[in-house]
Amino acid sequence: MSRTISCRKRTVIKLFVFAIVIIMTGLYVFNLGYHGLATNTHQAPEHGLTTEPQFKYFYGPSRVPMTLEKDFPQPKYDKKYFIYDCSQQLCGGLGDRQEGILAAYLISQLMGRRFGVIMTIPCDIANFLDENEAKWIIPPGSLSGLTVTPYTLLDSSAWTLRENIHTIELEQRFTQDVILFKVNQEFVQYIMKLPRFQDLKWAQNRTAVDIYNIVLRRLFKLKPKYQEQIDKFQTSVRANGRKLVCAHIRLHRSFAAHKKDYIDMMWAFLKQYNNSATYRVFVSTNSEQVRQESRRMFPEVFADVDGPLVHVDQDTGAQACDGFGKVLIDQQILSTCDVYLMTDSGFGRVAAMLRGTDNNLYTLDGKVAFNNSFFPPYW
Repeated sequence: MSRTISCRKRTVIKLFVFAIVIIMTGLYVFNLGYHGLATNTHQAPEHGLTTEPQFKYFYGPSRVPMTLEKDFPQPKYDKKYFIYDCSQQLCGGLGDRQEGILAAYLISQLMGRRFGVIMTIPCDIANFLDENEAKWIIPPGSLSGLTVTPYTLLDSSAWTLRENIHTIELEQRFTQDVILFKVNQEFVQYIMKLPRFQDLKWAQNRTAVDIYNIVLRRLFKLKPKYQEQIDKFQTSVRANGRKLVCAHIRLHRSFAAHKKDYIDMMWAFLKQYNNSATYRVFVSTNSEQVRQESRRMFPEVFADVDGPLVHVDQDTGAQACDGFGKVLIDQQILSTCDVYLMTDSGFGRVAAMLRGTDNNLYTLDGKVAFNNSFFPPYW
């Protein structure tokens, strides 16, 4: 009898331990999923099916559309390249450059060419970014002996090309071994109109927003030094379950000369979240005055990343390089915000697309949706 009771006790204890293990395992898997280290699928937002990515991207509401590596075509030519080139000034800001990178990448895939990025203004982008899932760094000597043609179209010239690109036979337009391509307009929506675009299996049933998200994250990841900086920032601002609220405030002129109403509306939006127990507020701006005013207005919730504010196409020297790093970090942070107030800027719009969801995405005109009006015609 006592042996039976002892056996029952051991059985109960085993069941209890088993239940605890199951619960802890579930919590562990949930925690991994929350931090983007698992691959469990989440409910799809309106613009398409998404899942957690296979690379590090695990803050806020951010989503990356699910893709299969086998769906990306491999280059057909070993010695033909289509390269986004920013080795001389007049490339534009980071948003302009990312538009050019997307255009060059899609064309390279449609033509079966190798893809690359050369960006040395204000300093080499490889100082800040590594290759991720796809190759873009051109090894020294790779272009030796090949015919090279610079192909630079900016502003209205780029606009004309994108309007007509769906009628162009790419092999007849781009004939040299190496095309050094630079544009500063949004091309994705127009390249999607090419009949041969359906050959890109990974891009089918995707929106232009999805394609920006997929391509930029497929190509680039931050160097460990800069990723660690973001990790520390996120760990700090999200402690105790706080949410991150962000605004991108771009000024075309000095703070004093800009319309006061515009700034006041920005502050009015952010004041809704001036609660240090629940929120932290991050402001990305090209104005040191706005930066300091943000710190003064929201001392209890304000969060910042060190670094000078520069224009990546106009400033030079060591400070410009440091500032370029801050620009890249700022955009990555904006892409993870729980609430994001977006301004009229390519830099900010790309951050929204990298964020991958239009939940709690706003401009001063109100809620923003990932629909046809998300891309302004002049962009």
